[in-house]
Amino acid sequence: MGFMSMRSVVGALALACAAFGVALPSCGGGSSGATPGAAGSDGGGASDAEGGAPAHPEPPAALDESCARFDFHYEGLGCNAVCPAARCECDPFPASYIVCSDFAGCLQGLDCKVACDADLREVIDCAKDYRPCQDDHDCAAGVCLRYPGQAQGECVSGTSGSRCVADDDCSEGSCITTDGAGRRRCSAGTEGAACNAADDCASGACILPDGSFIGTCSSGARGSACRRDADCDDAGQCVGAGGRDS
Repeated sequence: MGFMSMRSVVGALALACAAFGVALPSCGGGSSGATPGAAGSDGGGASDAEGGAPAHPEPPAALDESCARFDFHYEGLGCNAVCPAARCECDPFPASYIVCSDFAGCLQGLDCKVACDADLREVIDCAKDYRPCQDDHDCAAGVCLRYPGQAQGECVSGTSGSRCVADDDCSEGSCITTDGAGRRRCSAGTEGAACNAADDCASGACILPDGSFIGTCSSGARGSACRRDADCDDAGQCVGAGGRDS
């Protein structure tokens, strides 16, 4: 794994821990009589009521996770035997990629400069599953995902957890940013799903921890994520919240 790849993984883990390492408070007993989402259900660029400054950081620009960036070259025949290894002289250790693509045959070569900076598993998975496309009709199932600057797209499922750049790349829900590096994934927007803003959620409420742009969709029902009483409906109080509604 290259240095940049390791650094991005560490950064992703750090941000994930910050967002989800401590469980969000949840709606519990009592009765607040508030309308869910009236306060504490934040969208991108929301502002503090007092200071007017952004309450949460904006998500970064989308990271290029395209498989096309590896510039794969295939044999073009079926894989009737074990494929030979495609090798890259990465620093500090060389890497070997033994891949058979049902679509294009054995992997013969790739852009080693890009591959050496990526995780080994990412390169292998991309080489195995990469299906170039021009539009959705080229994909037997799913959608044709096109990253900015790429001459052609690549087929992805479009379901929850699938790579995406915009909402149109998802068959359901929204395309949300999942870490500080700018990785984006489709999120269904259902109760408990990850979100960046209120419109990522079917309920219209995205509960964002302080200092994070990654939140949790909440309906306000008992057990749903919350930050304050106003995020809860007839379930009442937000149990475990550090502060109360003023």
